[in-house]
Amino acid sequence: MNRLVDSRYDERYESFAYDKVGNRLSKTTNYITEKYVYNVKNQLKELHNKNGVNYFTYDKQGNTIKEETKDGNNIFEYNTLNQQVKAITKEGNTLVSRYDTEDLRTEIEENEKLSKFIFNKNGDILVETDPDNNVISRFTRGYEVVAADIADKTSSSINYSLSRHYYSIDEQGSTDFITDDSGNIKNEYYYDAFGNVLDSKEQIHNRIVYIGQQFDAITQQYYLRARFYNPVVYYDPSGYEMCPTGNNKERNNN
Repeated sequence: MNRLVDSRYDERYESFAYDKVGNRLSKTTNYITEKYVYNVKNQLKELHNKNGVNYFTYDKQGNTIKEETKDGNNIFEYNTLNQQVKAITKEGNTLVSRYDTEDLRTEIEENEKLSKFIFNKNGDILVETDPDNNVISRFTRGYEVVAADIADKTSSSINYSLSRHYYSIDEQGSTDFITDDSGNIKNEYYYDAFGNVLDSKEQIHNRIVYIGQQFDAITQQYYLRARFYNPVVYYDPSGYEMCPTGNNKERNNN
């Protein structure tokens, strides 16, 4: 079934076990084991880890509507098209998502801070703006993101000053480094095989991370256009099991 069974990242070793239909039953990281329990629909029902047990609740369409943890609940809301429109985290943060007629997420509000997005015909992000349509990021694309003009939010001018930055990506399209015109590394990312960021350094604004997709910092999910993806449980809130796209070339050698 081509399931990942083990991976190594420097001093971190992970191994995975699956049931007969491919559901991941456990993940062991340096001898610490997480266990997963599923319902009859193969939806993740319980996540057992060192912090306790997380419980997942679904609606009739299979969308995750609640994740219960010992520290509080993560709540998800959907529209009639089963698009996630609101998330409230256990920390009290909110993410509101709005979509156009092409089902692309064109606006988000992160704790009431609005950002807008413009996409190309393939559904890839080209521009991110603030509420006043000032450009925050403007992307140059080949097959993946090649470069971006990114706003310097420390600028005192009404319109942000844009500076050219360059993306260094791995073979899966994930962002490894972002450098400025002088070759100085501004952002740096290391992932596990499922897209969890193991380590990062960020000096400039960036949403394009694992496999070239937008990362929502509030929910810790990736926006994949047709759905969202939670790398912690390698699951998306719409009920689909997700497989790792591949191994990060810098840190994964199995």
